[in-house]
Amino acid sequence: MAKFVLLMTLTSIMMLLYCSYLLPEKIAFSMLSNHPAVSPVKNLTFTKQGSFIDSHGMLNIVGVVDNIGTTPAQVRVGLNVTQKYASEPGIKSSNHSMLTITQSLYGRVIYPLGGAPFKFVIDPTRYDVHGVAFLASQSWQPIPNYDSMLRLNYSNMASHPDGLLTGTAKNIGQFDLRDVSVYASAHDNTGKQIDSVKSNPISIIRPGEEVKFTATPDPAEKSKVLFYSCAGVDLNEPINTLSVGNGKFIAYDLQAIAKVSDFKYDNSTDSIKFGIEHYNPTGGPATFRLAQLSDHHTVFVTMDGKPYPSVYDSKTTITRDGKTIRLNLFIPKGEHEFVIRGVSDKGKI
Repeated sequence: MAKFVLLMTLTSIMMLLYCSYLLPEKIAFSMLSNHPAVSPVKNLTFTKQGSFIDSHGMLNIVGVVDNIGTTPAQVRVGLNVTQKYASEPGIKSSNHSMLTITQSLYGRVIYPLGGAPFKFVIDPTRYDVHGVAFLASQSWQPIPNYDSMLRLNYSNMASHPDGLLTGTAKNIGQFDLRDVSVYASAHDNTGKQIDSVKSNPISIIRPGEEVKFTATPDPAEKSKVLFYSCAGVDLNEPINTLSVGNGKFIAYDLQAIAKVSDFKYDNSTDSIKFGIEHYNPTGGPATFRLAQLSDHHTVFVTMDGKPYPSVYDSKTTITRDGKTIRLNLFIPKGEHEFVIRGVSDKGKI
């Protein structure tokens, strides 16, 4: 029993180390004479990459990209290969053109202080691999992080004999979550990453619904998997509507480089309420838009229970164009609760 407790403690320590972003290791980018070098981006780092031959004889190259910046990123990674055998007599493998294979991460968006794994599967009988995986492309997007709407319940310890990552995902928000997958990095008893895993997508999780998920490592590695680290979720952005009852919906749009929590509609006050924390340590902007339902449709904003610190309907804060009400907000540093009242046609402020 004492040995088991010690093992669990050591495993927890290793998991915390792998999920910390104090020690990311930047991978050197391949410098190839016949392929342009890729300049590293300071806000995206690679953890140490691993490889293995799977049960089908394919070469698997795995790793993780971490976002240590303050803006959500959409990333593709690349791997340089050459064809192993010549398609024509007299052509040597060394003379073949370099090919770059690109691959998305297991998470479509990696948020600040977050990361996502990747995996390349290469046929070693057809291709030689040159160097390590590198950053092929990235784009920075003001995509709000709604991940807190999904509550994961799982153990980091692999479930044996198949080395599975198992658990449940519960939708604690007020809108449907679609195409939800859970991903993680698999590690052996030395802490080395030996695989990247991702569950089958769950087509929809409705508000209050809890579903089971399973992520399976490659059969060649399953007996070696001891624990999983940095599990995350990949999901489509929520459909921007909230039900107000009686078959009616509010259409809205929120753009912010921020974490959003407890996003909901309050019928008793005709309000949209949400918690928000900007990723910039000093705070930053957010834009909220909703349909303008009449010429007299107005809204009222409070932050942390107090009127939003600006003159209502000033040109720099709230504008209306007959179709849309646009709120240009500034989110101070730290977590805050916003309430936007009068969002439907139930009344006027």
